[in-house]
Amino acid sequence: MPATAAPTPDALFTLGNQHLAAQDYAAAAQCYQQALAYDPVCPEVLANLAYAKEQQQDFSAASQYYHQALQHADPQAHPSQQQIYINAGALLTRCKAFAAAENIYRDLLQQVPGSAAGWSNLGVLLAGLRRETEAEDAYRTALSLMPDYRTASFNLSYLLLRQERWQEGWQRLEARTSQDALAKTLPFARWQGESLHGKRILIVFECGFGDMLQFCRYARQLKQLGVAQTGLLCHPPLKRLLQTLPDADAVYGYDETLPDELWDVWVPIFSLPHLCGTRRATIPAQVPYLSATPQAAAHWHVRLGQQPCRIGIAWQGNPQFETDQDRSLPGLSSLHSLLQQSGVQWVSLQKGPAAQQARDWQATPLFCADQELHDFADTAALISQLDLVISIDSAVLHLAGALGKPAFLLLPYYRQDWRWLASGQESPWYPTVRIFRQRQDGDWAGVIREVQQALQEFLHRRAPQTRAAGHAAT
Repeated sequence: MPATAAPTPDALFTLGNQHLAAQDYAAAAQCYQQALAYDPVCPEVLANLAYAKEQQQDFSAASQYYHQALQHADPQAHPSQQQIYINAGALLTRCKAFAAAENIYRDLLQQVPGSAAGWSNLGVLLAGLRRETEAEDAYRTALSLMPDYRTASFNLSYLLLRQERWQEGWQRLEARTSQDALAKTLPFARWQGESLHGKRILIVFECGFGDMLQFCRYARQLKQLGVAQTGLLCHPPLKRLLQTLPDADAVYGYDETLPDELWDVWVPIFSLPHLCGTRRATIPAQVPYLSATPQAAAHWHVRLGQQPCRIGIAWQGNPQFETDQDRSLPGLSSLHSLLQQSGVQWVSLQKGPAAQQARDWQATPLFCADQELHDFADTAALISQLDLVISIDSAVLHLAGALGKPAFLLLPYYRQDWRWLASGQESPWYPTVRIFRQRQDGDWAGVIREVQQALQEFLHRRAPQTRAAGHAAT
């Protein structure tokens, strides 16, 4: 039998790329390491190996391989190698090695000043560091080089909206790509701002639960524009809750088949503020606009029992979310000092992995509801029977705001979402929400101290009415 020929470096690189596309990162890494035995300084192989390691959460190895790749890359001679700088800078930004990431981006831009991607990614880094003037300059440089560069325009929109520069901010937000797939699946025209008088319009979900909860309120404004019928296409766990929206004539989960020829136009939900010309003064901030059914609310009133004050807590979000590492508390123990407050029945509103933390919690009494919360209608019923919700930036917070429930929002310093603006304790979107912001990255302890003080004030204000009337169902 003739010996099997050894795979060539090119074949190993190609096979590694195939594994990478299939998200088999261990197999991809093995192929790239074998290819490096033939050519240990190939920038593309080193960079792809770094990327595979990054996807395996081995950030130390990924950083080392990116460093080696950059030593041998020449983005002037090989424009495709600009991506090595972009990926390396993104990894270091993710690891909060900000100075090193900035050095990599500026090294690329010194060699290739016309790299629109380099300028846009530098802008993301600078925006996260609150160097907003520099970030805007970087984004606009990217757009001067490539006016139709959607990523840079989208990144700029977050900065502008955070600063309440609404007109251009909403326009730039239209560059997002989350709406592209929808246009290929819906068999009727997209609303572009033309008259809606007498039309039937379908509002279509984008991104997460919280986004749908925040912007479904625009159904009322569409009715005021003369819409004959308003429908919502949403995440299935939101369907029962959104059926309580007064101006929604029909609600579908995205797992359902839409009735044929029922709608004239559709609109992605993030486009509504732009098409409705939203400014601070015109934000539809009347709450509540969602509600719990009386029967479900009565169930939780009985389940919770008579308590002086009931407070719900949510301390962690979906770990798959891009900024979850920053927005979520490290664990329930971060709230230990808060949970020692007397006269309070603490209620965990967590679902998913964090719910186990609540079930294991023994330091102070904590009511765990996760096994009875099957969708957002169930969670809304529970929240309706609470006096206050304390939450990170999550769907639970949006739900509390939409229900008109008093809520304390805990925000990180790094990469605060644009919708909470750059400063202040009030939200123009949710009048009942009070915002507590980290003053420096990772300082949750400082936030908790401020929340404790605010909670004392909240309980003091409630005490006279509680003594006089007792705790009534809402």
